[in-house]
Amino acid sequence: MALTHNPNGTPNIQRVRAGIVPGVMPSSETEDEISLADLFATLVKGKWIILSAFLVVLAAVALYTFTRAPLYETSSLLYINSQSSTPQLTEVLGLNLNNNEVDNEIEILRSRTIAHRVAGRLLTLQEVPGTGTPLASIHDDDGTLLSERDIVEKLQEDIITIRPVSRDVDMIRVWARSTIPEEAALIADLYAEEYLDYNRRQERQRFRITREFITDQLGGVDSTLSEIEQEYITFQSQEQVVAPELEAEQLYLQISELQRLRLDLQSKLQAAQAQIKGYEAELNRVVPGLASRIASLDDAVIARLKLVIAEQQAKLDALYAQNPGVRTQTPTPPEVQRLRNEIASLTEQVEQRSQQLAASLIEGQTLGASPGTTPSALYAPVQELSQQLIARRIEAEGLAASLGVVERSLASFQANFSRLPDQNVNLQRLNRNLDLSQQTYLEYQKQLQQARAAEQSEIGYVSIVDKGQVPDEPVSPRVPMNLLLGTILGLMLGVGLALMRSALDNRIRRPEDLRRKGFSVLSVVPDMRRLVKLDFDGRDRVTVDGHSYSTSLITLLNPLSPVAESYRKLRTSIQFSRPDTPIKVLSLTSPGPGEGKSVTAMNLAISMAQSGRRTVYVDTDLRRPSGHKLMGVQREPGLVDLLFESSLSAIESYRTETDNLYVIPAGSRSSNPSELIGSRRMKEIVTYLRDHFDFVILDTSPVLAVTDAQLAAMLSDATLLVTSAAETTIQSLERSAEALHDIGAEVVGVVLNRFDAQAAYGGYGYGYGYGYGYGYGEYSEFTEPNTTLN
Repeated sequence: MALTHNPNGTPNIQRVRAGIVPGVMPSSETEDEISLADLFATLVKGKWIILSAFLVVLAAVALYTFTRAPLYETSSLLYINSQSSTPQLTEVLGLNLNNNEVDNEIEILRSRTIAHRVAGRLLTLQEVPGTGTPLASIHDDDGTLLSERDIVEKLQEDIITIRPVSRDVDMIRVWARSTIPEEAALIADLYAEEYLDYNRRQERQRFRITREFITDQLGGVDSTLSEIEQEYITFQSQEQVVAPELEAEQLYLQISELQRLRLDLQSKLQAAQAQIKGYEAELNRVVPGLASRIASLDDAVIARLKLVIAEQQAKLDALYAQNPGVRTQTPTPPEVQRLRNEIASLTEQVEQRSQQLAASLIEGQTLGASPGTTPSALYAPVQELSQQLIARRIEAEGLAASLGVVERSLASFQANFSRLPDQNVNLQRLNRNLDLSQQTYLEYQKQLQQARAAEQSEIGYVSIVDKGQVPDEPVSPRVPMNLLLGTILGLMLGVGLALMRSALDNRIRRPEDLRRKGFSVLSVVPDMRRLVKLDFDGRDRVTVDGHSYSTSLITLLNPLSPVAESYRKLRTSIQFSRPDTPIKVLSLTSPGPGEGKSVTAMNLAISMAQSGRRTVYVDTDLRRPSGHKLMGVQREPGLVDLLFESSLSAIESYRTETDNLYVIPAGSRSSNPSELIGSRRMKEIVTYLRDHFDFVILDTSPVLAVTDAQLAAMLSDATLLVTSAAETTIQSLERSAEALHDIGAEVVGVVLNRFDAQAAYGGYGYGYGYGYGYGYGEYSEFTEPNTTLN
């Protein structure tokens, strides 16, 4: 697509502003597309970056892996047998929270309490038992002995990991790590043992309150018994007592039974009240005000049910008082069985109602925690204390109601007993008191023995299933896994760096880079350095028939080479770029210096001459001319000299030994090249050349360096931009095209010079890498009988 001109020769500015750029394809064809082939080529091109990154990362991973001390890991297994423990509050409320119970135990295991116990034992041991190896867990990296606080932090952060076995079983596994395999097993076992001991202590705590209360009560009963015995002996020695009648004996037995029952109820009530105070104090210490909230769990329904329970219990106690044998009578009398069933049913209703009220309270309760303590670690003991407090309150209220009924019945029997003769009454009273005191004493003794046995025999609900075994193989570093990971990371880093380099690299490396930006690529000229080295031993110049040429003139020196073929392709592309209005004057420029502009211009001129066209090469780069060096001619006279001559007849003197080729060098040095290129005389010379030659090539200065190229472009039919692969940036090329378009010059296309297919595609030339061994029959190499190489 060419930039159109108005009839007066000025460029169509409207088309330039509309974004229609000569030599550039429409925008619909210039969208960036990355194909798999491009991606593969990018990776192959960056193979050394990928390999370097891979080796560096792999070496770093290998160094880390093989220099790191091996880490051993083992575990102990704990079983949480909640069925053997005191029922939790959640069970009282009818909730199934087995998983939460395991989670609570895990938090206790992770607490600083257990860690401090283990740290203390480690400090006591100082070394691994049986080996004499110092414990690594209690020493710093430099061998300094750590404080207990630092050991605790090290245990919690680096050594111990606690996890449930699964959500379906009540088991916890305690993992321990150490650089010493025996120490890992030791720490896992110590954690299990200390947690087991902690659990037993907590479970035994609930029996201690009962034992202490019974001990205190036993002392008082013993003193009372001694006093009654002494009073009974004194009464018998001083009074003459008649034999008791049957009525007195029966009343005595009934009163004795009721008094025994009263003492039993009183002792149980006092024990329950003592336990209630203990539980309230412990709850208020953990969660202030929680005991008061639990104490308020009552309403009219519970009060009515408790009253009915007390009445039924009183009737049952009255039956026991009238006939103590019914307690163990088989089969149970119907009335006794009925009362027992009603009491059990009513008690269950009270518990259910209390559960509902307690559930609503627990749902809205937020547990407070001291710094460093998690709420979940407090939840387990609060559950147990709350459950025990509710149970004791229900028990105490029932005992108080039963005690009231028994005391009223006892008062009635004592009133009947008081009507008997005084001696019999006193004797029966003393017998009754003595009997009751002895029974009470024996009962307290029995309860004390039971409480002591329960306290000592309580083993808690935690058991050790497996102890830690000394590991044979370290778990870290995992050599195969680390090396595999290093390989993957190294390749990923290398690929990332290669892609990043490709993305950040704005240099033109392949023809696709030009086409992707919308430029028309007229030809791709391979890098000729390998050919020069092969054919001319890498020399810069050769002598042919006594004339010195630059070895870069491949179209002249080796016309059958792939490089010469690329210039012929360029010649064809130029000829067919404008089929209606053939190009006669073509200016060649480049974004910057050193991009092969002059070599391209001279080889194109030779190719045009070889096709039979009368061609003239004009070196208009008056600042740094190089055309005369390429052809081995004198710089002077030249273009500058022609500009100051009145006649152009001397142009015939610029004929070369190559048929149809004329070369006009730069000529004398000038201090004002831009004025000369833009002068009227220069226009006259170009007009003369257009009329007397088939093709005129103007070799101009780089377009971004000076304005000479723009001035020469205005004298030409079209302009050709020359870029150097892996050197010219896409930005500089775009700025060059914009600079030429701004003055109305037509950019016919772009030549990609010095293209190395192997470097650009990583060995895949995609049609550009012909190979320098390619030739036409016997002329596969440059051989010319009349050529003398110096």
